[in-house]
Amino acid sequence: MELGLLIYWMVFYSALAGWYARTAPIIRNNGLVEFRKYIIPRILLAHSFAAFILLFAFYFLSILDNNKWVLIFPALGTLAAVEYFWLRMGEWREKLISSLTVRIGSLISAVVVFFYFSSLASTHLERLTKVSPGVFDSFIYLLTIMLSSVVWVLLAQLLVTILSLLFLLKIFVEKDDYAENLLFVFTSAVTAGFFLILAIDVVYKKAIPYALDNYFLDMMYHENKDLDDNLICSNLDPSQQVVILPSGRVSLAHPKDDGGIVFSVSDCIIES
Repeated sequence: MELGLLIYWMVFYSALAGWYARTAPIIRNNGLVEFRKYIIPRILLAHSFAAFILLFAFYFLSILDNNKWVLIFPALGTLAAVEYFWLRMGEWREKLISSLTVRIGSLISAVVVFFYFSSLASTHLERLTKVSPGVFDSFIYLLTIMLSSVVWVLLAQLLVTILSLLFLLKIFVEKDDYAENLLFVFTSAVTAGFFLILAIDVVYKKAIPYALDNYFLDMMYHENKDLDDNLICSNLDPSQQVVILPSGRVSLAHPKDDGGIVFSVSDCIIES
């Protein structure tokens, strides 16, 4: 397997080196074509195509599940392409960031997104535990950040997707044969798929439920004991998971055998 991959990439890069040696002098002597804009996108595009051909070959041979490390090849190509466009669009990026309209729009969007998901997380915890969500402020902040990150990733990817469609339109309308435009569209498609999976599947469907199921109880509740191992509420078991409420009552968490948690509220008798 490893030997075959080594031969595959040796043949590919040998052919690419031959193309570069033949093409580079011609492009350098052509004053109408920018050298880096012509050469670098073609190299990156060729690597990406070769990497995804290899990936699809592994998939159709049903050996991808056992060799997921080959994902590093398209990942490296995509990262290199993103870095290229990050540097390439540096001047445009600085102008966009310094735009007053963009700054005001970003500030308003940040406030709206944070307020919406903070309210959503607060309501969810209140309905889950049957107590005021203010008791769990730190965990609400964590959920808000996680939920907001999903939205920001999706908004950023939406912007990149719109730009890629404009680049694609430019290719067809202007008959532009620069590989740079095609590379941008290809990279946008790859990153769109990656970030959609990351935002929706990993963060929203897995990370947030995992945080609630595995960390909420450990982070927000504690045993019915003080720092000196004395009972806090004398009417409750020492092992009972509790949170003292501002009213003087306590929120109780009862882990179930199937992994779930049942919450309730009880009186707390504190003996002096």
